[in-house]
Amino acid sequence: MSAGRSRAPLIDEVVESHERYLVEVVERFSLCPWAKQTRLQNRMRTHVVLGDALCLEALAPVFEGWARDKTMDVGFVIAPHFGGGFDALARLGEDLAGSFGGRFLSAAFHPNANANAGAVRFFRQAPHPTLQLVRRARLEALRAQDPPHYRDIFTLVPADLEPGAPVEPIAASILARNRQTLRRRGRADLQQILDAIKGRRYVQRRK
Repeated sequence: MSAGRSRAPLIDEVVESHERYLVEVVERFSLCPWAKQTRLQNRMRTHVVLGDALCLEALAPVFEGWARDKTMDVGFVIAPHFGGGFDALARLGEDLAGSFGGRFLSAAFHPNANANAGAVRFFRQAPHPTLQLVRRARLEALRAQDPPHYRDIFTLVPADLEPGAPVEPIAASILARNRQTLRRRGRADLQQILDAIKGRRYVQRRK
């Protein structure tokens, strides 16, 4: 069996658990208002790195291909063997995204989160260390839509509907909703869902 073929099932397993996380967590709990639409419109791309390091030289062709692909809005680089923590991955993502002239914005997802982690890190417990790259132009277009916010109608009060009421920035609206979901569903129940998905994550088979 060739080296390429022997790696394929491992990559398939990584991608499968990643897709479960997107559907069963991100979309199910509306953590991002555009996630489902982006997936259904086939505007997502995924690249798996089976080595234990992420470097610009190796990822440059991938990023360049994504930058040229006008049908791609969101890309995920999944590195199941990345040895660093959430902060290290986030810094690496910023460096990688910055290397491409600001065409992408990055966000880090990591399987390990502190029990008392805030809503952002709690919900970003992807099965594997993952960098999300979002095309800046597409994100800015979404932010410019009217109305440029994301609110739960059950949290509105009459003052929110008055003419001239300030519009909450979309990032703050999403964060507020995610915090509300965390409070309403409870950390323990949500953690069970996350752990069930992470339980099938790929484990390197060393000889």
